[in-house]
Amino acid sequence: MIALDVSCEINVLLLQVPIDSCYIGSNNSAFLQQASYITGGVYQKPQQLDGLFQYLTVGCV
Repeated sequence: MIALDVSCEINVLLLQVPIDSCYIGSNNSAFLQQASYITGGVYQKPQQLDGLFQYLTVGCV
């Protein structure tokens, strides 16, 4: 599964598509952070989940 993720990231780099990610969990995701950084995307790890749905639907459109 990791090989598939790395393969997708390489294709995204070739196509110059940014990867934006919003991680919900107790720890950070190093893979998503790196993928977002390398492709010029945004990595979000919200501290509070209150209003997250509204933020994602209004703020990111």
